[in-house]
Amino acid sequence: MINKNNTNADTIGKECLDNLDGYLNVGNSDVGYDELVPVTLASKITGLSPRSLRRLTARNEIPLYRYSSNTVRYLVRDLLEWSEGHRDVASASHDRAASA
Repeated sequence: MINKNNTNADTIGKECLDNLDGYLNVGNSDVGYDELVPVTLASKITGLSPRSLRRLTARNEIPLYRYSSNTVRYLVRDLLEWSEGHRDVASASHDRAASA
């Protein structure tokens, strides 16, 4: 399990991908790997800001489920797999935010 205070994408990564049968603790929420989550939780899981996540969504560069033109959800399992393959994107976004 991931510590409540530890939601950085670097620490979530591989240990979660090895055990996709349980739950992930993000912030104050336990979410299942097969749950659909809104942008706020998705940003915590990936380590990206909500703005960066929305930008990737608009470009169709991240897996998502669109219910309507303004309602988007992300599958936790897909986010973890995407994050594992795109760590450089999350790191670059974090580095830019830290230097601002």
